[in-house]
Amino acid sequence: MRGRRGACDAAAGSARDVTLGDNCAVTPSDSRDAAAGDDAGAISGKGCNAAAGTDAFGAPDAPASPGDGAAGAAVASSTTPARTAAAAAAATARIILERRQTTRESFTRQEYQLAMAVLAPGESSRGERSRAEHSRSGRSELSFRAGSPRNDMSLLLIISLVIQVLLIVHCIKTGRNSLWIWALALLSYAGIIAYVAVELVPDLFRSGPARRAARGMKKALDPEANLRRYAEEARVTGGVAARQRYADELTRHGRFEEAIAAYREALKGLYEHDPNLLLGIARAQFGKGEPSAARATLDELARHNPDFRSPEAQLLYARALEAEGNVAQALEAYRALAPAYPGAEASVRYAQLLAAQGEHAQAANVARELLEQARIAPAHYRRAQRDWLDLAERLAAR
Repeated sequence: MRGRRGACDAAAGSARDVTLGDNCAVTPSDSRDAAAGDDAGAISGKGCNAAAGTDAFGAPDAPASPGDGAAGAAVASSTTPARTAAAAAAATARIILERRQTTRESFTRQEYQLAMAVLAPGESSRGERSRAEHSRSGRSELSFRAGSPRNDMSLLLIISLVIQVLLIVHCIKTGRNSLWIWALALLSYAGIIAYVAVELVPDLFRSGPARRAARGMKKALDPEANLRRYAEEARVTGGVAARQRYADELTRHGRFEEAIAAYREALKGLYEHDPNLLLGIARAQFGKGEPSAARATLDELARHNPDFRSPEAQLLYARALEAEGNVAQALEAYRALAPAYPGAEASVRYAQLLAAQGEHAQAANVARELLEQARIAPAHYRRAQRDWLDLAERLAAR
């Protein structure tokens, strides 16, 4: 008896260094038999006595209170080998629990069953509380590890099913070929890739926003690409249309002198008094800072082309009058043009000129009328005129 106690005390001397060695080895069947108090299930020659002055972790027992000596002697005298083995197994199970919880490792199923089989009811309750605390922190002993292949495959399967359902709904709502429904339902990832490549990607590049974004990116990367192309076309063909495109692009780039020269080169023969070329010259002259020359060119345009009607030419004429300082004539020109102009610029410029002359109430009325018309206009109109409508809101708020 004393030899077995010495072996077990040596094994249980340190709570965190004890392992299932030869002196305290417990099998699942041994543990269950020992917990049930069956002598046949006790481990002969390998038992441990954890009740000799120390607890299961090798720590000294708490001092006994007065009057406990007789009761302790009675319990000690009635201790059987089965109970001794059960106490040793319980000590081993508690050590397993403590080591696993300290190192934050997951239990194997065999370790968990062994620990739960040998713990006394009180110890089991304490273990359950410990497991509950670990569960709240996201560390459950019996759960699979988060990065296990089984969990990864389940997640991929769920994502695949969701994407398949969404693409099938898209196929039905957009009226695509019904064969895509079977392909998406049966081919999984292959069907998804095929549908995206054949149906979605081409639509994406054909859409208006995608084309505008591509043009904007191209212009940002190479702002003079169109200018070079139009210059080459004008040089090679020498036609009036090619020269006009080149001159228009020069005006957009602020190269007004070159633009005027290019326009005048095209004013020959049948196109000597062409209204579009003359309007281009007036636009370039105004941009250059010559409003009087621009107004004179517009007068020439009207004289040679009395039936020509252009809201842009009328707005440019009113702006030239304003720049020259002919405020009264400019106000009259704006007032006649604003209701019929296909945009918000004429009305806003009219309201701005009125406000500059101190006519704030009238300017606010013009701005409010413009905003009322914009509210019932199509959405694309409001997007195109957003900057002018913002100015109108500020004028109306005065």
